[in-house]
Amino acid sequence: MDRDTAGNIVLGGWTSDSTMKTLYNTPDPIMLFIQLGNQYLWGISFTGVNFDRVSIVKFNPTGSLIFAGFEQAILANVLTFSVVNSTNGNLINNFRVSSSNAYGKFSRMNQMLVDSSNNLYVALYELRN
Repeated sequence: MDRDTAGNIVLGGWTSDSTMKTLYNTPDPIMLFIQLGNQYLWGISFTGVNFDRVSIVKFNPTGSLIFAGFEQAILANVLTFSVVNSTNGNLINNFRVSSSNAYGKFSRMNQMLVDSSNNLYVALYELRN
């Protein structure tokens, strides 16, 4: 969950609701935008992306973009991100980053920061067996 300077809220997560998804028995990542005053503006489902959930979301400093980080319940060595227009929920871009460290351990996203140039910084933590 994140909040912009105008008080709008974006939420990331997952759903198994059959009215929002395409495949049964697997959750689909979702994102919801709630305007100041608790008014629902838009929601999107990322169907068919092979990820279980939107695990982290962050507005850029102007509130015009939302960055979303995806993770899988089954550990994967790739972190995937999407950039979404906050006004209408339209997808702008996707990109991936390897998350394995030198010891072959997998990392999870802990925090995200977006600077005024829309550079994305992600803090990871290592999962140990």
